[in-house]
Amino acid sequence: MVHSEPLGEGEGTFSEASASDRPCGKCSSQNVTVQEWNSEDGGYTDYKYTCANCGHVWWLEGDDA
Repeated sequence: MVHSEPLGEGEGTFSEASASDRPCGKCSSQNVTVQEWNSEDGGYTDYKYTCANCGHVWWLEGDDA
């Protein structure tokens, strides 16, 4: 399925948060978690990173991008 606009967080499900090996791009903290997000239609997998130190959130697209 091709989407013309980005999907919202609520249009998929998240895995439990786990420790990430990526540092925060904003404050360089190593206290970062990652959650895998899968779209409801099964067509997309992305990764949501959250820094517990400064609250910065960023996403990386999966291989399906």
